[in-house]
Amino acid sequence: MPLSTAITGLLRGGGEGLYRATQAMGPLAGALARARMLSRVPLTPEGITATEATAAIDALIEEGVRVLNFSFHSPTLEPGHTPYVRDEADRTAFYGWWDRVLSHLARRGVAAVSLDQLLDAIPARTEACQAA
Repeated sequence: MPLSTAITGLLRGGGEGLYRATQAMGPLAGALARARMLSRVPLTPEGITATEATAAIDALIEEGVRVLNFSFHSPTLEPGHTPYVRDEADRTAFYGWWDRVLSHLARRGVAAVSLDQLLDAIPARTEACQAA
């Protein structure tokens, strides 16, 4: 499953199309992101603050997204293997990110599911995929 990503900010109504258009406009994209007007926020503790992640969660819930997929690189759990967790203080902050995000999800009524529960919720295909 791909990592869940949300468009956040006051201009998020323009969606992915507006976000992509601003990427071609040089410094405008960065200015809009810094002004919290338009940002693309993946659900990961790697480089994303808990505040950004909770805003992304809220945006995805408002859009009716039913599955939120979070991701991080497993070496991040051990200090020194990634730039996200360089030492024990960073690891404490990493776990704090999860505490904040999981608490936010609980307040929003979002619960984890097992793989079996997820697969059971997906309607069975009646035809083979024609993509190949």
